[in-house]
Amino acid sequence: MKKLLICASFLLFLCGCEFATQDITGKDNSNDVAVIDDQVITDNTNDNNGNNTEVNGNDNENTADKELFEQFKDQKFLFMSGAGGWETHLQIDEDGSFFGMYYDLDMGDTGIGYDEGGTFYNCRFHGKLSNPVKIDDYSYEVSVSELEYEKESGTSEIIKGTRYVYSDAYGLTGTDKLVIYLPGMPTKDLPKEYIDWVGYMTFSNENFEVEVPEKLPYAGIYNPANSEGFYSEELTEEEKNPISGNTLFMYNKNSFPGMVNKEYIVNDDNTYFVTDSDVYGTHPFYNGCLPDKNPDDTRENKIKAAIDYIGLSSNLSDLTIIGEEEQPLEYEMTHVDGKPAYYVLWQSGSNEDTRQNCAKVLWENGYIYIFAVSVSEYDILFNSELKNMYLNSLVINSNQAFLSSGTDRDAQYWSYAYVKGDMANLMLLVDEVVWVSSDDEELMKTYGLTIDDMPNDYAIVEKDKFEEFDFAMDCPCYLLLPYNGISGPVTVEQFADYAKDSSDGKLMVIVKDHNNRITLMYEPYTP
Repeated sequence: MKKLLICASFLLFLCGCEFATQDITGKDNSNDVAVIDDQVITDNTNDNNGNNTEVNGNDNENTADKELFEQFKDQKFLFMSGAGGWETHLQIDEDGSFFGMYYDLDMGDTGIGYDEGGTFYNCRFHGKLSNPVKIDDYSYEVSVSELEYEKESGTSEIIKGTRYVYSDAYGLTGTDKLVIYLPGMPTKDLPKEYIDWVGYMTFSNENFEVEVPEKLPYAGIYNPANSEGFYSEELTEEEKNPISGNTLFMYNKNSFPGMVNKEYIVNDDNTYFVTDSDVYGTHPFYNGCLPDKNPDDTRENKIKAAIDYIGLSSNLSDLTIIGEEEQPLEYEMTHVDGKPAYYVLWQSGSNEDTRQNCAKVLWENGYIYIFAVSVSEYDILFNSELKNMYLNSLVINSNQAFLSSGTDRDAQYWSYAYVKGDMANLMLLVDEVVWVSSDDEELMKTYGLTIDDMPNDYAIVEKDKFEEFDFAMDCPCYLLLPYNGISGPVTVEQFADYAKDSSDGKLMVIVKDHNNRITLMYEPYTP
């Protein structure tokens, strides 16, 4: 129940004494005051000029909210046990809005695709506290009126060798009411469960014995539904004055074999420019973020500014821009992590330096983001299928750690193959084959093929037998055709499930390292 905390005693005095005032004009400026269910209602107050005014209850409530929450302006609230590395922390603004993060890392929770990085449980959240109700001089009940997550709780994904499991805001769930304790609260009046949570972290002596003081030395938050407690700490100077600027980072959740980082620049405002490339420079990747200096500019000009920023605007021609308005059915093509984006194609350079480029571009909160793949005419691996597939595994979030697509996995050989999975033995069963196209007369002659053998302008030969191949645990795998509603990036386990009902396996392009280990797979287009 809402109560007006400001001027409460003065209003009760008015009610108890039926006090009326006369101004110097002789006009009666008495207020009609009523108390209903502990709420103070004031009706039609006359100002000194005789004008009718009304007290805005929302203004008083907002003032009460602010007086409580502004006490926490330079503090953060922590929920942890001291056992393990997990933690929830949050900060509260003076209007009651809050933001925070929960995280926990389990290096022992591993599997295919995340054998080295383990499992990272995390949750970025924001919300709103409102309607503070005073319990006593040192405690208030508040409502959790909003709680939203950056990622849907219960979902997961593998990003560069680590499995990210998105969870709830541990410590804030299971209730829409919290209790806030102010410094000075007698600890004898606190719930034992609250002391149990905060005692070890804040009241332990040098012998790790909990010695509870008479009064709480900090502010606290208590979740009575789950008996969970937070304590406050002063923000560091760095936390009080964070660097302003870009707060989002677009990157590929899959590293790419054979790519090494060539340039890595993050500016003071968190704009960035990152370049990765294969050893021959045939298919470099460009990842950039730049200020959106003209928010009202056309999409074409914004995209050209991004292309210029990554250095691929020389002799720019054949610019094609595809947004959700052009391709409403191609969701993956025109979105990154659910955010609308543009799929962009263009040509740059000239003569032997001519390059075919494709990119995803989007803009938000005053910044433009671009991730581009640039392919030389001499490249034998990257085709339109792989370029599109790789761009469909982009993500955008507040994680700055993965801007580069470089990896220590190499790429020495590639071939077509029919592939099946043997997950029980952590192997792939592979039958390498040769793709012969109707315009390759030399290969046709080698395998004794005629055009009549190629009703779809290609033939697959040397289909022989399956052999076992090891694969990198974080091997990127891309499907062209939908599997259980998924197209694009999948795990090796998902691929194995996709191929299990086919005795011949699925036709894939595989990339192997110098140890003959598979480090990349993708499904080619077959007419």
